Amino acid sequence: MTRKRQAAKLLRDAAALIEDPERWTTTYFARTAEDHECLPTDKAAAKWCMLGALGKISGKHHAVLTEAQTAVERHVGYGIGNFNDTHTHDEVLRAMRAAAESLEAQE
Repeated sequence: MTRKRQAAKLLRDAAALIEDPERWTTTYFARTAEDHECLPTDKAAAKWCMLGALGKISGKHHAVLTEAQTAVERHVGYGIGNFNDTHTHDEVLRAMRAAAESLEAQE
């Protein structure tokens, strides 16, 4: 599987992780169910921002994470963290899916 295809899968899997608005957060990578800040890979994590979800799903595949992040930033026109924190949950999911489609179209 090419890096672009892996990045597209990462975006789709991360979007699925935060599909439920109760599992999405802003202003920090991840939060516990009690809204305490934590790392995206923390076992207590229950909510993630867009970048936190990508980080949780990507594991140690940093090149794939970078490819996915860059695809989102190309699509929205600015930083992924800022986009997550200034847009609605639906807009975040749409941006992730559109970036995945763009990567797949480049194959």
